[in-house]
Amino acid sequence: MNFVFPEAEWKALDNPEVQGWSNEALDQIKLFVNGIGSNALMIIQGGNLIYQWGDCARKTSTASIRKSIMSALIGIAVDRKMLDPKSSLAELEIDDYSPLSTLEKSATVINLLQARSGIYHPAVYDISQGRPEQRAYSPGEFWFYNNWDFNALGSIFQSSTSMGIYEAFQHWLAEPLAMQDFELSDGFLLEGKESIHPVYKLKLSLRDLARFGLLYLQKGCWRDRQLISEDWIAESTTAYTDVSLYTDWVNHSGRGYGYLWWTATAEGFSEESNLVQPCFYASGYGGQFLVVFPHIDLVVAHNVSHDVKHSVSHQQMGRLLQMIVTACPLGEGK
Repeated sequence: MNFVFPEAEWKALDNPEVQGWSNEALDQIKLFVNGIGSNALMIIQGGNLIYQWGDCARKTSTASIRKSIMSALIGIAVDRKMLDPKSSLAELEIDDYSPLSTLEKSATVINLLQARSGIYHPAVYDISQGRPEQRAYSPGEFWFYNNWDFNALGSIFQSSTSMGIYEAFQHWLAEPLAMQDFELSDGFLLEGKESIHPVYKLKLSLRDLARFGLLYLQKGCWRDRQLISEDWIAESTTAYTDVSLYTDWVNHSGRGYGYLWWTATAEGFSEESNLVQPCFYASGYGGQFLVVFPHIDLVVAHNVSHDVKHSVSHQQMGRLLQMIVTACPLGEGK
Protein backbone atom coordinates (compact mmCIF):
# COMPACT_ATOMS: atom_id res chain seq x y z
CA MET A 1 0.00 0.00 0.00
CA ASN A 2 1.45 3.35 -1.05
CA PHE A 3 1.57 5.89 1.78
CA VAL A 4 -0.45 9.06 1.23
CA PHE A 5 -1.01 12.23 3.24
CA PRO A 6 -4.41 13.87 3.59
CA GLU A 7 -5.04 17.00 1.56
CA ALA A 8 -6.97 19.99 2.89
CA GLU A 9 -9.86 17.60 3.56
CA TRP A 10 -9.78 13.94 4.54
CA LYS A 11 -11.36 11.82 1.82
CA ALA A 12 -12.55 8.33 2.65
CA LEU A 13 -11.97 5.54 0.16
CA ASP A 14 -15.00 4.85 -2.01
CA ASN A 15 -14.41 1.12 -1.69
CA PRO A 16 -12.17 -0.09 1.17
CA GLU A 17 -12.26 -3.60 -0.30
CA VAL A 18 -9.82 -2.36 -2.96
CA GLN A 19 -7.28 -2.09 -0.12
CA GLY A 20 -8.24 -5.50 1.24
CA TRP A 21 -10.72 -4.40 3.90
CA SER A 22 -14.01 -6.25 4.18
CA ASN A 23 -17.11 -4.05 4.00
CA GLU A 24 -18.91 -6.66 6.08
CA ALA A 25 -16.29 -6.35 8.85
CA LEU A 26 -16.54 -2.55 8.72
CA ASP A 27 -20.32 -2.83 9.07
CA GLN A 28 -19.82 -4.87 12.24
CA ILE A 29 -17.44 -2.20 13.55
CA LYS A 30 -20.10 0.43 12.84
CA LEU A 31 -22.67 -1.54 14.83
CA PHE A 32 -20.25 -1.87 17.74
CA VAL A 33 -19.29 1.82 18.02
CA ASN A 34 -22.91 2.83 17.63
CA GLY A 35 -23.81 0.51 20.49
CA ILE A 36 -21.19 1.69 22.98
CA GLY A 37 -21.97 5.41 22.65
CA SER A 38 -19.03 6.67 20.62
CA ASN A 39 -19.12 10.10 18.99
CA ALA A 40 -16.77 9.38 16.09
CA LEU A 41 -14.24 6.89 14.73
CA MET A 42 -11.58 7.10 12.02
CA ILE A 43 -9.51 4.18 10.70
CA ILE A 44 -6.45 5.15 8.66
CA GLN A 45 -3.98 2.77 7.04
CA GLY A 46 -1.00 3.96 5.04
CA GLY A 47 -2.47 7.46 5.24
CA ASN A 48 -5.64 6.27 3.48
CA LEU A 49 -8.89 7.00 5.29
CA ILE A 50 -10.31 3.49 5.25
CA TYR A 51 -13.41 4.27 7.27
CA GLN A 52 -15.02 7.08 9.23
CA TRP A 53 -18.16 7.13 11.32
CA GLY A 54 -19.89 9.82 13.33
CA ASP A 55 -19.18 13.53 13.68
CA CYS A 56 -15.45 13.75 12.98
CA ALA A 57 -15.59 17.56 12.75
CA ARG A 58 -17.05 18.09 16.21
CA LYS A 59 -14.49 19.51 18.63
CA THR A 60 -14.42 17.77 22.00
CA SER A 61 -12.12 17.87 25.00
CA THR A 62 -9.01 15.79 24.40
CA ALA A 63 -8.81 15.18 28.17
CA SER A 64 -5.48 13.48 28.93
CA ILE A 65 -4.55 13.20 25.27
CA ARG A 66 -3.31 16.74 25.91
CA LYS A 67 -0.35 15.15 27.71
CA SER A 68 0.84 13.25 24.64
CA ILE A 69 0.55 16.49 22.67
CA MET A 70 2.69 18.20 25.31
CA SER A 71 5.26 15.43 24.84
CA ALA A 72 5.40 16.37 21.15
CA LEU A 73 5.81 20.09 21.91
CA ILE A 74 8.59 19.38 24.40
CA GLY A 75 10.26 17.15 21.83
CA ILE A 76 10.24 19.98 19.29
CA ALA A 77 11.66 22.36 21.92
CA VAL A 78 14.41 19.82 22.64
CA ASP A 79 15.13 19.47 18.92
CA ARG A 80 15.44 23.27 18.68
CA LYS A 81 17.83 23.43 21.67
CA MET A 82 15.34 25.45 23.69
CA LEU A 83 15.21 22.85 26.46
CA ASP A 84 17.54 20.16 27.80
CA PRO A 85 15.41 17.22 29.00
CA LYS A 86 18.13 16.31 31.51
CA SER A 87 17.73 19.68 33.24
CA SER A 88 16.63 19.53 36.87
CA LEU A 89 13.78 21.52 38.37
CA ALA A 90 16.37 23.44 40.40
CA GLU A 91 18.15 24.48 37.21
CA LEU A 92 14.83 25.45 35.65
CA GLU A 93 13.75 27.33 38.82
CA ILE A 94 10.54 25.34 39.19
CA ASP A 95 8.79 25.47 42.56
CA ASP A 96 5.26 25.56 43.96
CA TYR A 97 3.11 27.17 46.64
CA SER A 98 4.30 24.45 49.00
CA PRO A 99 8.07 24.70 48.40
CA LEU A 100 9.82 21.72 46.90
CA SER A 101 12.64 20.09 48.83
CA THR A 102 16.19 19.92 47.51
CA LEU A 103 15.63 16.26 46.64
CA GLU A 104 12.40 17.04 44.78
CA LYS A 105 14.12 19.81 42.85
CA SER A 106 16.68 17.28 41.63
CA ALA A 107 13.95 15.68 39.46
CA THR A 108 14.60 16.16 35.75
CA VAL A 109 12.31 16.90 32.83
CA ILE A 110 12.71 13.25 31.80
CA ASN A 111 11.53 12.15 35.26
CA LEU A 112 8.38 14.22 34.79
CA LEU A 113 7.81 12.94 31.25
CA GLN A 114 7.98 9.39 32.61
CA ALA A 115 5.69 10.22 35.57
CA ARG A 116 8.57 9.39 37.92
CA SER A 117 9.27 12.76 39.53
CA GLY A 118 8.86 11.69 43.15
CA ILE A 119 6.92 14.93 43.73
CA TYR A 120 3.55 14.32 45.38
CA HIS A 121 2.32 17.84 46.03
CA PRO A 122 -1.26 18.97 45.40
CA ALA A 123 -2.08 19.66 41.75
CA VAL A 124 -4.87 21.25 39.77
CA TYR A 125 -6.99 18.25 38.67
CA ASP A 126 -5.39 16.36 41.52
CA ILE A 127 -5.10 12.56 41.41
CA SER A 128 -5.24 11.33 44.98
CA GLN A 129 -5.96 7.60 44.45
CA GLY A 130 -2.76 5.72 45.13
CA ARG A 131 -0.69 8.87 45.53
CA PRO A 132 2.32 8.24 47.80
CA GLU A 133 3.13 10.44 50.75
CA GLN A 134 5.36 13.41 50.03
CA ARG A 135 9.06 12.46 49.79
CA ALA A 136 8.21 8.76 49.91
CA TYR A 137 10.38 8.12 46.85
CA SER A 138 13.33 9.77 45.17
CA PRO A 139 13.04 11.07 41.59
CA GLY A 140 13.09 8.23 39.09
CA GLU A 141 12.35 5.57 41.71
CA PHE A 142 8.55 5.15 41.48
CA TRP A 143 5.88 5.52 38.78
CA PHE A 144 2.69 7.40 39.58
CA TYR A 145 0.25 8.88 37.06
CA ASN A 146 0.73 12.35 38.46
CA ASN A 147 -0.97 15.53 37.31
CA TRP A 148 1.62 17.54 39.20
CA ASP A 149 4.24 16.26 36.77
CA PHE A 150 2.07 16.84 33.72
CA ASN A 151 1.03 20.37 34.69
CA ALA A 152 4.56 21.39 35.65
CA LEU A 153 5.73 20.30 32.20
CA GLY A 154 3.43 22.94 30.73
CA SER A 155 5.05 25.61 32.92
CA ILE A 156 8.51 24.34 31.98
CA PHE A 157 7.64 24.46 28.29
CA GLN A 158 6.41 28.04 28.45
CA SER A 159 9.31 29.35 30.52
CA SER A 160 11.91 27.56 28.39
CA THR A 161 10.52 28.58 25.01
CA SER A 162 8.97 31.97 25.92
CA MET A 163 5.95 30.76 23.94
CA GLY A 164 2.39 30.06 24.93
CA ILE A 165 1.39 26.41 24.68
CA TYR A 166 -1.37 27.01 22.17
CA GLU A 167 0.60 29.43 20.01
CA ALA A 168 3.33 26.79 19.80
CA PHE A 169 0.79 24.09 19.00
CA GLN A 170 -0.65 26.24 16.23
CA HIS A 171 2.69 27.14 14.62
CA TRP A 172 4.58 23.88 15.20
CA LEU A 173 1.82 21.34 14.62
CA ALA A 174 -1.62 22.59 13.57
CA GLU A 175 -0.43 24.71 10.64
CA PRO A 176 2.10 22.29 9.10
CA LEU A 177 -0.35 19.40 9.53
CA ALA A 178 -3.10 21.52 7.90
CA MET A 179 -5.53 20.86 10.74
CA GLN A 180 -9.00 21.80 9.57
CA ASP A 181 -10.71 22.94 12.75
CA PHE A 182 -8.23 24.09 15.41
CA GLU A 183 -8.44 27.68 16.65
CA LEU A 184 -6.39 29.31 19.40
CA SER A 185 -9.55 29.65 21.50
CA ASP A 186 -9.75 25.83 21.66
CA GLY A 187 -6.98 25.83 24.26
CA PHE A 188 -6.90 27.55 27.64
CA LEU A 189 -5.11 27.33 30.97
CA LEU A 190 -7.15 26.32 34.01
CA GLU A 191 -5.68 27.67 37.22
CA GLY A 192 -6.39 26.53 40.77
CA LYS A 193 -5.49 27.23 44.36
CA GLU A 194 -3.75 23.88 44.69
CA SER A 195 -0.65 24.73 42.66
CA ILE A 196 1.22 27.36 40.68
CA HIS A 197 1.07 25.09 37.64
CA PRO A 198 -2.21 25.19 35.68
CA VAL A 199 -3.88 22.50 33.61
CA TYR A 200 -3.53 23.10 29.85
CA LYS A 201 -6.95 22.26 28.38
CA LEU A 202 -7.46 21.54 24.68
CA LYS A 203 -10.35 20.72 22.35
CA LEU A 204 -9.76 19.09 18.96
CA SER A 205 -11.88 17.54 16.27
CA LEU A 206 -11.24 13.87 15.60
CA ARG A 207 -10.08 14.60 12.06
CA ASP A 208 -7.44 16.98 13.41
CA LEU A 209 -6.36 14.53 16.09
CA ALA A 210 -5.99 11.86 13.41
CA ARG A 211 -3.42 14.04 11.61
CA PHE A 212 -1.39 14.16 14.81
CA GLY A 213 -1.52 10.36 15.01
CA LEU A 214 -0.41 10.08 11.40
CA LEU A 215 2.58 12.31 12.17
CA TYR A 216 3.68 9.83 14.85
CA LEU A 217 3.09 6.90 12.54
CA GLN A 218 5.47 8.63 10.11
CA LYS A 219 8.10 9.05 12.86
CA GLY A 220 7.67 12.82 13.03
CA CYS A 221 7.85 13.48 9.29
CA TRP A 222 5.03 15.20 7.40
CA ARG A 223 5.45 15.15 3.66
CA ASP A 224 9.00 16.50 3.25
CA ARG A 225 9.34 18.15 6.69
CA GLN A 226 10.72 16.54 9.85
CA LEU A 227 8.49 18.27 12.41
CA ILE A 228 9.67 16.13 15.34
CA SER A 229 12.92 14.18 15.34
CA GLU A 230 12.67 10.46 14.75
CA ASP A 231 14.79 9.94 17.88
CA TRP A 232 12.27 11.80 20.03
CA ILE A 233 9.37 9.81 18.60
CA ALA A 234 11.21 6.56 19.40
CA GLU A 235 12.14 7.67 22.93
CA SER A 236 8.63 8.93 23.67
CA THR A 237 6.90 5.72 22.64
CA THR A 238 9.29 3.33 24.40
CA ALA A 239 7.98 1.75 27.61
CA TYR A 240 10.04 2.67 30.68
CA THR A 241 7.49 1.29 33.12
CA ASP A 242 5.36 -1.85 33.36
CA VAL A 243 2.30 -0.09 34.74
CA SER A 244 0.84 -3.25 36.30
CA LEU A 245 3.66 -3.21 38.88
CA TYR A 246 2.54 0.15 40.25
CA THR A 247 -1.24 0.31 40.19
CA ASP A 248 -4.26 -1.89 40.85
CA TRP A 249 -6.29 -0.43 37.97
CA VAL A 250 -4.05 -2.30 35.52
CA ASN A 251 -3.78 -5.88 36.74
CA HIS A 252 -2.15 -7.48 33.70
CA SER A 253 1.30 -7.08 32.20
CA GLY A 254 2.03 -5.58 28.82
CA ARG A 255 0.85 -2.00 29.32
CA GLY A 256 3.70 0.48 29.60
CA TYR A 257 4.39 4.19 29.87
CA GLY A 258 6.86 6.26 27.85
CA TYR A 259 7.11 10.06 27.69
CA LEU A 260 3.41 10.88 28.27
CA TRP A 261 2.48 8.10 25.83
CA TRP A 262 1.05 4.69 26.73
CA THR A 263 2.35 1.52 25.12
CA ALA A 264 0.89 -1.97 24.84
CA THR A 265 2.11 -5.33 23.71
CA ALA A 266 -0.25 -7.38 21.53
CA GLU A 267 -1.86 -8.80 24.68
CA GLY A 268 -1.37 -5.78 26.89
CA PHE A 269 -3.98 -3.20 25.86
CA SER A 270 -6.73 -4.74 27.94
CA GLU A 271 -7.28 -7.95 29.82
CA GLU A 272 -10.02 -9.12 27.46
CA SER A 273 -8.38 -8.44 24.09
CA ASN A 274 -5.52 -9.75 21.98
CA LEU A 275 -4.68 -7.20 19.30
CA VAL A 276 -2.10 -9.40 17.51
CA GLN A 277 0.00 -6.23 17.11
CA PRO A 278 1.78 -3.95 19.64
CA CYS A 279 0.79 -0.31 19.69
CA PHE A 280 1.36 3.02 21.39
CA TYR A 281 -1.46 5.36 22.21
CA ALA A 282 -2.78 8.52 23.82
CA SER A 283 -5.77 8.14 26.10
CA GLY A 284 -8.21 10.57 27.69
CA TYR A 285 -10.96 10.24 30.29
CA GLY A 286 -14.26 8.89 29.04
CA GLY A 287 -13.10 7.22 25.85
CA GLN A 288 -10.80 9.57 23.94
CA PHE A 289 -8.19 7.46 22.14
CA LEU A 290 -5.50 7.88 19.52
CA VAL A 291 -3.87 4.52 18.79
CA VAL A 292 -0.91 3.85 16.47
CA PHE A 293 0.05 0.39 15.21
CA PRO A 294 3.41 1.09 13.57
CA HIS A 295 4.00 -2.39 12.10
CA ILE A 296 0.84 -2.34 9.98
CA ASP A 297 0.74 1.43 9.22
CA LEU A 298 -2.52 1.79 11.13
CA VAL A 299 -3.95 4.73 13.07
CA VAL A 300 -7.25 4.56 14.96
CA ALA A 301 -8.80 7.76 16.32
CA HIS A 302 -11.88 7.61 18.55
CA ASN A 303 -13.73 10.09 20.71
CA VAL A 304 -16.83 10.55 22.79
CA SER A 305 -18.89 13.63 23.53
CA HIS A 306 -18.46 14.83 27.08
CA ASP A 307 -22.09 15.88 27.33
CA VAL A 308 -23.26 12.26 27.53
CA LYS A 309 -23.79 10.40 30.77
CA HIS A 310 -21.81 7.30 29.84
CA SER A 311 -18.30 6.74 28.55
CA VAL A 312 -16.42 4.16 26.52
CA SER A 313 -14.23 2.04 28.77
CA HIS A 314 -10.70 0.85 28.13
CA GLN A 315 -12.05 -2.70 27.84
CA GLN A 316 -14.63 -1.67 25.23
CA MET A 317 -11.92 0.13 23.28
CA GLY A 318 -9.82 -3.03 23.45
CA ARG A 319 -12.64 -5.04 21.89
CA LEU A 320 -13.09 -2.38 19.19
CA LEU A 321 -9.38 -2.39 18.39
CA GLN A 322 -9.39 -6.17 18.19
CA MET A 323 -12.21 -5.99 15.63
CA ILE A 324 -10.27 -3.39 13.62
CA VAL A 325 -6.93 -5.20 13.67
CA THR A 326 -8.63 -8.50 12.80
CA ALA A 327 -10.29 -6.80 9.81
CA CYS A 328 -7.03 -5.16 8.74
CA PRO A 329 -5.45 -6.82 5.69
CA LEU A 330 -2.51 -9.02 6.50
CA GLY A 331 0.86 -7.43 5.89
CA GLU A 332 4.45 -8.56 6.16
CA GLY A 333 4.69 -7.14 9.64
CA LYS A 334 1.67 -9.04 10.92
